Amino acid sequence: YFHLHTAESYTWNQQCAEAAEQAQAAGECAQQHGLSEQQMLCLLFQLQLAILVWDQQQAEQLVATADTLLQQLEQTGSSPFVAQLKLHCTLLQMVFSVHLCNFQDLIPGPSGEPPIIADMEAQAEAVTAADNQAYSWLSPAGSAALVQLLAASILKPAGKVKPALVHISRGLQLVSDGMSRLGLAPTATDAAVDHTNIRDVRVLLMLQLLLQEARQQLHLLSSDFSAARQDVAQSMELLARFPSLLASLESSVHLQAGLYAQAVGANSAALAHFSKAASSQDSHLQGCARCLAAVSCLAQDVPGAGAHRKGLSCSLVLSVLQCLNQLYVLAVSAWSSNNSVCLAA
Repeated sequence: YFHLHTAESYTWNQQCAEAAEQAQAAGECAQQHGLSEQQMLCLLFQLQLAILVWDQQQAEQLVATADTLLQQLEQTGSSPFVAQLKLHCTLLQMVFSVHLCNFQDLIPGPSGEPPIIADMEAQAEAVTAADNQAYSWLSPAGSAALVQLLAASILKPAGKVKPALVHISRGLQLVSDGMSRLGLAPTATDAAVDHTNIRDVRVLLMLQLLLQEARQQLHLLSSDFSAARQDVAQSMELLARFPSLLASLESSVHLQAGLYAQAVGANSAALAHFSKAASSQDSHLQGCARCLAAVSCLAQDVPGAGAHRKGLSCSLVLSVLQCLNQLYVLAVSAWSSNNSVCLAA
């Protein structure tokens, strides 16, 4: 646990390489002492870090190792600890698949939803029914809300807009219920958060924001611009109420606002939002925002602003070329490993 808590502290400081090293040391120590459940927990910690830094090869190896160990744990008997580890593992694997746009095994057929959604929901219900959590990862409300977010993410590529919106509504209700249990009213702000609950509140707020963004994307997909505008307003309002707890998602909020503005032809507003989103520390989100900003900049038709637009667009186009070069490298790497991420790139 010393190694594991050290890894956690490194993660908070965004020192992922050091965190991964400590998590691996924790797993090796647990294995030496025959602590299979703790070893599984360390593997899941490493998997989260691998996904966080886009290390696809490492993540795939960890998924395979975790699956094998989980099967061994289930053969020895069920327990609340194993149930929680199984849900944790399933959710991370789904996050990884969505991360890679790997939907070929998840897209539902004409008969309905893919079985993985019902499986995730059943696992979440089993964990929620347990009296005590074996370890602290996500609260029961957070895990259940993440299941609904992933369900919507799985259904969206297949064009299942209405079922996806149903899952998002369920997820938002779970978040609302979880916030109420923590003593926070619908209009609460940063100042109202009890410092002892700050971790659970932050998780629920981030899930609420991600669910609202997913709903906005679905509304844009179905050309429901009025509903999409309300989604943008709600996300902006939530960010304004919790600027500290949601600071890491500010760029994402501006990116989604820019997408709405671009969809309705408000290119000046779109450019402003994309330019703010481009300040993100996430290189992938930054490249996407700059690319979209360049498109919005070139689409503007403001008299007398030609020179300014030309200078700005040249700067942004250079960033776009750098982004495309990164995508090309990703595509070549993915093609060599015969992975579908090359198609996404």
